[in-house]
Amino acid sequence: MIQCQSVKELLIDWWMQVELKGVTAIGLRALIEYAYTGTIIINDGNLQDVLEAADHLQFVEILTFCSR
Repeated sequence: MIQCQSVKELLIDWWMQVELKGVTAIGLRALIEYAYTGTIIINDGNLQDVLEAADHLQFVEILTFCSR
């Protein structure tokens, strides 16, 4: 028999692990900052990551800006 505490811990561990395929931490961090502050820093070092994350997560405004 599984104790309730063990089931709760398993569910919390499972829920806390989210994998976004095709999105790097660099790209996601930039988009989260943009979502909270309305500003984003895009440079040669993060451009590809930001574009891929913006495309995957449908940040159309960022994609439009970068396509100029």
